Amino acid sequence: MSKRPVILALDQSSTCTGWVRGHPDGPVTIGSYRNPKCGADYGRALSHYWDWLGGELDGVDLLAFEKPVRPNILNLHTARLLYSIAGIIEMVCRDHSVRVVEVDNGEHKKLIYGKGGKKPEEFVARRHAKSWGFDATNIDECDASGIFLLTVQHQYPDAFSAWTQRKVAA
Repeated sequence: MSKRPVILALDQSSTCTGWVRGHPDGPVTIGSYRNPKCGADYGRALSHYWDWLGGELDGVDLLAFEKPVRPNILNLHTARLLYSIAGIIEMVCRDHSVRVVEVDNGEHKKLIYGKGGKKPEEFVARRHAKSWGFDATNIDECDASGIFLLTVQHQYPDAFSAWTQRKVAA
């Protein structure tokens, strides 16, 4: 692992993945990847995801992604994509020798939004993300910010104080 590790945090969905990349104490970059519509051609969407993610892992030491929600609360199409994407993430990270961790959905939301459960309205989510120092443009990027923060808190607790200081100063 490099002297200053790099984290890539993903909030993946069937249509859009928000991501945050950076050192545990910052700075970070933030963005989104839009998965192509696939209909019943899951291989098309997953192949594109595989290619995109493989291109994002250069210099990454740790990838954190959101644990997919329980399949019984999703429609079959969405469940199939989300669980397949989780497998793609683990396989691509294995191929690139990048350590990977799965982050609990409610836990990262509780940290960044102050409560777990349902996502807040997008304008509220963006306000919370901004208070932590993230310039998120959509709800997926907001959630990826929470995944990044929770990963720092658990994996690099000494660096987490830099984020809490930014939040207090905001």
